[in-house]
Amino acid sequence: MRFWGREILGWGLLLLGLALMLSCLLYIHARQVIEASIVAAVGIFIFRAGVHFLKVAVAARIYLASRQEPAGERRAARARVAEQRPQDTTGARPAPARPASENRA
Repeated sequence: MRFWGREILGWGLLLLGLALMLSCLLYIHARQVIEASIVAAVGIFIFRAGVHFLKVAVAARIYLASRQEPAGERRAARARVAEQRPQDTTGARPAPARPASENRA
């Protein structure tokens, strides 16, 4: 539940940034280009901050959901992934593939 504050703040900043973009359009319609550019710059930064807060809130929600998953299920999922990997018994790394044009006899 800690991420709700970030999500609400993110949506608020997002809406404020859109409102500033609307006021920027009104300034442009009134042929006040310098004022419009200042409001547009501020609006873009506020909009991006809102998007950032939303990304952080979603990441926190995903993290909390993964932590609530029982440890036994996590171990079983890791074991399934380990079984699907090809086993290399030599411990040597394979050589990189060369293009066909370099394979001359």
